[in-house]
Amino acid sequence: ASDVYKRQDRLFTKPDPAHPVELDSRVAFSVKTDSWGVQVIRSARCVLEDVKVHGGYAYAFFEKLGDGGHQYRRCLIGRRPGSGRLLANARDGFHSYLVRNGPLIEECDFSRAMDDLIAVHGFFSMAVDWQPDGRSFTLVTPFEPDVSEGSQLTFFDFLNGRILSQAAVVKSTALESEQFKAVKMKCMELAKSAGLPQRDFTAEGAAFSVALDAAIKPAGLVGVMSGDFVSKNTVIRLNYLHDTLARGMLLKAHGLRVENNRIERVAHSGIAVIPESYYLEGPFALSLIHISEPTRPRL
Repeated sequence: ASDVYKRQDRLFTKPDPAHPVELDSRVAFSVKTDSWGVQVIRSARCVLEDVKVHGGYAYAFFEKLGDGGHQYRRCLIGRRPGSGRLLANARDGFHSYLVRNGPLIEECDFSRAMDDLIAVHGFFSMAVDWQPDGRSFTLVTPFEPDVSEGSQLTFFDFLNGRILSQAAVVKSTALESEQFKAVKMKCMELAKSAGLPQRDFTAEGAAFSVALDAAIKPAGLVGVMSGDFVSKNTVIRLNYLHDTLARGMLLKAHGLRVENNRIERVAHSGIAVIPESYYLEGPFALSLIHISEPTRPRL
């Protein structure tokens, strides 16, 4: 939508004969602010039970950074009964990124989000400016850094996902903000020239000069996965996910368990395990993913 003048907008829609926009149509707008319904930031082992969110602004539930391992039991995302609202929030229902240990989401009822009902992920970084010894390079992260001294890194070919090698960080030095701006543009241009355009790296992103404990032979456009903040051992079970505009679950984590959930009336995949090059969302699932069917009627 674009402003025309005060109190009026011009609304552009894709043609949909089954659901035309007409006089007196009710519409919902995605106001993607940095306001959240419930936030759990840089924390560990918090327990939230019977929390209801009827108006979650952007994300209804949002967790990031820290040791994680939080538990969400019998929580609800949905329209307030009788309110006449079309949606409960304007982005993902439950969104988790860059936590060391993933959440337990159990016996929750999530619906009426404008994006995925559950999204759990970390991020890929990019490796550029390799030195001849193969041990030193510049690492660029799109969001908050997930690498420090001692981090175990997995290097992969960004074009095809092929694993190249692994090594540990022995030294990591943050670069100045102007250096970050320059090197992030280099990463984006390299990806674009390889046919993989990327979103802009955020203000939370950073660049580091990194030294490794073993030499790497870089090949082409090199991506990096850190083993530190990958939502290990996320468990999603006995939930009811329904009536949303995108996916039921979008998952990128190590050791996932998805058990006995009921998913219906979602616009896209019920469960998607998809690393994404554009958003630089990872990791690849290098350890067990367990997905089971419901064993008893739900709700």
